[in-house]
Amino acid sequence: MANWFIGFPVSAEGSFERLSPPPDGVRLLVPADLHMTLAFLGPVEAPRAHRAFESLPCGTIGAFEIELGSIVPMGPPRRFSALSAQVGILSADAPALLSTLSSLRDGLLEVAGLAPDRRAMRLHVTLARLGKRASREERNRALAWAASEKLGTPRLRIDRVALFTAHRSGSAQASVRPPTPRAYDIIESHELSVARDREQREPLRPCDSCEKGSAPSGRE
Repeated sequence: MANWFIGFPVSAEGSFERLSPPPDGVRLLVPADLHMTLAFLGPVEAPRAHRAFESLPCGTIGAFEIELGSIVPMGPPRRFSALSAQVGILSADAPALLSTLSSLRDGLLEVAGLAPDRRAMRLHVTLARLGKRASREERNRALAWAASEKLGTPRLRIDRVALFTAHRSGSAQASVRPPTPRAYDIIESHELSVARDREQREPLRPCDSCEKGSAPSGRE
């Protein structure tokens, strides 16, 4: 069963060309796969993932900007599986927005029938992945590469939220599609609301303007 997650697609145009080729054992994500995760649902049934995504209330957050920082390992220190750029929210009310994102994550997990995530939300954009069986030497080289790379703190606009699933290269669906380096598919998405004054906001409701199948075929 494929993994599902809900997150914000990140446009990498003009931001990551300065990255040098990673060492053996490290695979860079293609630009179309870059995202900032809101809620990781894991290997749930597709209807549960769709139900969670469709429960997202419109008007909760508007488009916002982020800034990427240093590249750090994500996951257990000795068995990390990803190298990700740390994210800072560029907004005067960044703490309030982070609290809102955390609340949204809790609600999405509940709708999907999953246990709450007790960890503090750590916003990041994954840039590269390692194999689960990577050796200590490969991990050390990966860490050295990450420490040497400088992104230049690019500012990126987050204006869309999407339902993602992992690309299953061995599935029947994948067999009818051309080979792709992508790791994920965007199944449906919608734009974030335009910010409005708090007094003028309508009661929150599930979004009814989602784009289904918004990603080109042969993705995620």
